[in-house]
Amino acid sequence: PEDESIIHSTLFTMHRTVAMTELAAQLLESSQAPKIIQQVQVILHEEQNRRRAFYKWIDEDMKTEFISGEIVVHYTGITWR
Repeated sequence: PEDESIIHSTLFTMHRTVAMTELAAQLLESSQAPKIIQQVQVILHEEQNRRRAFYKWIDEDMKTEFISGEIVVHYTGITWR
């Protein structure tokens, strides 16, 4: 069972890498590639800033997560976004 889990994880990672390479190749074929890449960089920079602010805001007693750019706070029996 443990070996199967390792194999599954490795195959998933390989598949994701191939998919990302194909996506990058498709993007580079577009005449809009520089504009799209610039927009993605802005989005990533903004998320990085939100993540930094999140880590400054939380303390070890809080049950919080930063998921896909959103702060998720867990209270007993309640999840708030």
